[in-house]
Amino acid sequence: MLPPKFPAPSQAAGSISTGLSQPRTVHYRWITPLPYASPY
Repeated sequence: MLPPKFPAPSQAAGSISTGLSQPRTVHYRWITPLPYASPY
């Protein structure tokens, strides 16, 4: 399931795909706000 504050289904697929390889990045992206959620 996706978090309640998810950006969009399109970005969701990309984030999930990235999460498979780097769950740490996705975890930060989901926890931190958008301006701080783009370190990569």
